[in-house]
Amino acid sequence: MVAAFGTQDVFSLYTEEPGELPERLARANQRIVLKSHHGSADLDAWLESVPAAMFLSVRDPRDASVSMSHRFNAPLKVAAGWLMNDCLRVVPLCARYPVLKYEERFFEHRATVDQIAKALDLELNSTATESIFDRYATGAVRSLAQRLTDGASEMDEVTQIHRGHIGDTRSGKWRELPGDIPHELTRLFAPFLEPLGYA
Repeated sequence: MVAAFGTQDVFSLYTEEPGELPERLARANQRIVLKSHHGSADLDAWLESVPAAMFLSVRDPRDASVSMSHRFNAPLKVAAGWLMNDCLRVVPLCARYPVLKYEERFFEHRATVDQIAKALDLELNSTATESIFDRYATGAVRSLAQRLTDGASEMDEVTQIHRGHIGDTRSGKWRELPGDIPHELTRLFAPFLEPLGYA
């Protein structure tokens, strides 16, 4: 969107409530990119009224729980609770909006840039596509997260990338947890696994 419209006409932020949006975003032609996890009824209503284009980025919630636990230094049980809220939010939307699955490594395919641009009804030249892909490839994002760790900022405002955002990117880590934990995670997320494509 920045490539198509310019930096001044695109604003990105994380929010769960439309009331958290700065007033200055109400100006005409302001394009907003929102990142949300569990959302809210008010946010859903607002997104429907705009109307907004929506993309869902999903990961096996068992692996996502492990990742969140490590990233935010939280007990696994707490992180799993966060992901339960996210699943409640995302599953009903999966049939309506494009889904990008972590395990399919969408972030490693240049075609993803064109897929998103097409869904937004934008045309990008090949130079812009290559630049966007290179900027958000795994290695580049890991370097960005490292710079955030070394600097004063905890989050990149454009991408919403946090310090420590990128781990080893492996899938199936939940299977390596000790004892009954893998079974318990599967039991906890059982209602969501098939709708999300992780039967």
